[in-house]
Amino acid sequence: MNHRLFTACAAASFLFVLGGCGESDGNSTAAAPSARDDYAKAADALIAKTGSPGAKAEMPAANDPTVQAFEAQAGKAMTALGTDAMPIDGFDSFKAVCGKAAAIVGAYAAAGTSGTAGPAQQQKMEANIGAYMDQMFTPLLFAAHCNAAHMPYLDGEAESAAPDKKAAIGQVRQGMFGQILGMVQMASDPTFPLERRKRILDMIEKDAPNFALGLGPAERTQVIGALGQLRASLPADLQPKADTIGKAIQEAKCGAICKSA
Repeated sequence: MNHRLFTACAAASFLFVLGGCGESDGNSTAAAPSARDDYAKAADALIAKTGSPGAKAEMPAANDPTVQAFEAQAGKAMTALGTDAMPIDGFDSFKAVCGKAAAIVGAYAAAGTSGTAGPAQQQKMEANIGAYMDQMFTPLLFAAHCNAAHMPYLDGEAESAAPDKKAAIGQVRQGMFGQILGMVQMASDPTFPLERRKRILDMIEKDAPNFALGLGPAERTQVIGALGQLRASLPADLQPKADTIGKAIQEAKCGAICKSA
């Protein structure tokens, strides 16, 4: 299986997360810090061009200024998320920040799939990955990072949350498992550009303890197994990263989400 199928599976997981928690209306905070505001403006402009997932067949090109503006703001947000410039404030920031990136990923992945289902839809999504990977990669990576950044909050809420929020957290957890597994498998594909494989590894290495909060014991075992395949596919100088990620996932505490998986 190639990285297109892996990415299609990961993209489907992003849609699942988005469906579980809903899209933000973009007004979750009365006075959003500038980093979030700048990111939101760039994301909203791109979403206006891509439409909601499945709504349009034609997507903006990689050299579209709106795509490039989002790339720049998402790159800044990778560093700013979780700081005072772009704070985590529970479901509000999850919807407003993660949800926008997920909507962009979903729109590219689902382009032209309206009215399709089953194998035909899967094949079209795989074709979209090949056509739109340059545009998809940054929002794909950022959405996974954003979901991981919210895991400590979600784990803290999981035990005492009301039933509707527990259900939403459960959907996020299931979707995130697909995301992390898909990203590991993408990074395992030697035909995928090495620079992008390194970016995936750097993100997962940083976020591994948070990702692990959303994984049950069996899922951790599955991800660690995939990391073994990843290690074997990497150049020697990058193999220690796979070891570090596996150790972080194995040793992470099993909190409320993990125990309920």
